[in-house]
Amino acid sequence: MNRIGDFDSDKFTLYVFCDECHHSKGLPFWWLREKYGSDTTLNRIQSGLRCEPCDSRNCSIRIVYTGAGGFSHGQ
Repeated sequence: MNRIGDFDSDKFTLYVFCDECHHSKGLPFWWLREKYGSDTTLNRIQSGLRCEPCDSRNCSIRIVYTGAGGFSHGQ
């Protein structure tokens, strides 16, 4: 089971995708550590997600490697 602390904040970003309205948002791991703690599982994070624009709880997460330098989601 993956935990927040398993991911390097400088190399990975957690992206939340709404399966209803297709809104997406990146959550940096340093922020997740501060809010939830390093031992919190990704399943726990996903179970509590809610899309801000449409209020749906039908959200999925993806871990994106951003440490290659210059990568930006959506380009």
